[in-house]
Amino acid sequence: MSAIHNEGELLVVITELALEGEGVPPPRVPLILYKNPFQHTKSLQVSQYRCSSCSSILKETTEYIDIHSLREECPQCGSMLVDTLERQQFKPRLQVPQFQTADTLLKFRFDIPKIDAFLGLASTDSCCITGFNANLILTRLSVRALLPARYGGLNSPYVMVADTGNRSDVYGAISFARQYGMSKESIANRILVIRAFTVPQVWRLLSKELPLIIQKYQVNCVVIPGLLNTIDEEPNMRVKEAKKQISKIMKKVDELSRRILVVTSIQQGKYTKWVLPEFRKRIELTNRKDGRITAELYNQGNQKTVSLSGRELKIIPKR
Repeated sequence: MSAIHNEGELLVVITELALEGEGVPPPRVPLILYKNPFQHTKSLQVSQYRCSSCSSILKETTEYIDIHSLREECPQCGSMLVDTLERQQFKPRLQVPQFQTADTLLKFRFDIPKIDAFLGLASTDSCCITGFNANLILTRLSVRALLPARYGGLNSPYVMVADTGNRSDVYGAISFARQYGMSKESIANRILVIRAFTVPQVWRLLSKELPLIIQKYQVNCVVIPGLLNTIDEEPNMRVKEAKKQISKIMKKVDELSRRILVVTSIQQGKYTKWVLPEFRKRIELTNRKDGRITAELYNQGNQKTVSLSGRELKIIPKR
């Protein structure tokens, strides 16, 4: 199923994956692929695909790719791959990975200077944002994660929005895409939205569907708006059962964050204060009477308070 939005002359289609995955054509998977340095390929014929326009190596694989049928753009320079993609045979060598320090791992930023000065995210990490305009920051990060690494992104072929609170923002994503100079059509095709409306659906989404989607589509970032909404909106759920379900959900979020970056939002509710300390990195936003926003930043036990304007949340800094 697809959510279709008409914005002027632009027809934006956000692909939505049904929970059962039936009847939904898979989105085109871009050519970027991360190499496994320990993969044994001595007996296999490996092809290397590179863009002749920017010389970027996009994929190394044993599979044959029909270049003439491609419709994708190069994720690095934007040229049409049907015109610039080249194939050549090569023999991969075993590479020993370099150890990285904590500073080099914290490569993903919010692109909000006052927050970035204190709080950074790793490619395998988790962060929770709550309060005023929390989902605006989630939308901003979902677009930013698609950027190439040299521009501060995660170079993620796709971003998965696991919408458990019916809060995904198509037009907000388009606004940030424009500011980053990205193709709106490309953004629409690369942000995958899957929704869950009940507690059992949220559990199935986190435990069954997401791990499969992450593996199949090379997702590097999962955004979860309204993590506890289904529990907060269940009037007949007892507190003991609610805490049991929340513990199960948090366990799955922790498991996912060991593989990729997970960013979620939580609206204020009776279980918010119980869950927030589970996130060692989090942002709590409060709207002040003077129109500014107070952001309480938490980073691995350290805390800092900064004051932000609405413009700082909505507008990308000029480079």
